[in-house]
Amino acid sequence: MRRVKVIERRKEAKDTESIYFEGCSEALPGQFIMVWLPGIDEFPMSLSRIGRISSITALKKGAGTEALMSADEFSIRGPFGNGFSLCRGKEKDKEKEKKILIAGGIGMASLLPMVARDDTVFLGAKSKDYLPFVDEMRARGADVRIATDDGSCGFKGSVIESLPEHLCSERIYACGPMEMLRSLYEHGIDAEASLESYMKCAIGICDSCTINGFVVCREGPVVKLDRIFGSR
Repeated sequence: MRRVKVIERRKEAKDTESIYFEGCSEALPGQFIMVWLPGIDEFPMSLSRIGRISSITALKKGAGTEALMSADEFSIRGPFGNGFSLCRGKEKDKEKEKKILIAGGIGMASLLPMVARDDTVFLGAKSKDYLPFVDEMRARGADVRIATDDGSCGFKGSVIESLPEHLCSERIYACGPMEMLRSLYEHGIDAEASLESYMKCAIGICDSCTINGFVVCREGPVVKLDRIFGSR
């Protein structure tokens, strides 16, 4: 556990804020850290930017994230988890190849470090107010395609409904609510996904994050969807 100071804050969308701090420069996209606010809570957060100065991006939805958005400093453990395969070992040589990334709302935070020129990003949210990182991703040269539940921006409907009938790529990466990932898999797309799960220990002891026998913190959080949902 180590204490870090908040260097900068950036509003990304409604009730959504990136918090910058020094550290985690060796982390891989898809890994997570445990954020501890003494007397309030400890919870997992994906790294939305990685470097000498890194960031986490929080959506305000409880006492922990609300306190984080007003804290001058906080404690972290990690990074934990395996990260996306594209960023590991020999696969790193292919890191600049075109990718397809699919995210639901704040799930985009886990994928953001991988977004590069000529990638295609499918991003969904309940309304245009909750779409994070759009300008940043377009500035990197990505083709960002938006879906909103209420039709206030882009396609009206879920991000899964907005996908083309056939996605012609072996490099498909996703992050979002479990129901979104299940729908993605049921549409015949076995993406590599970063799972969102409640965690306590982050080292595979407490069993609080286990999904269908898969221990998210120790074996994930990145996994091929067939490992979670099995045969169609």
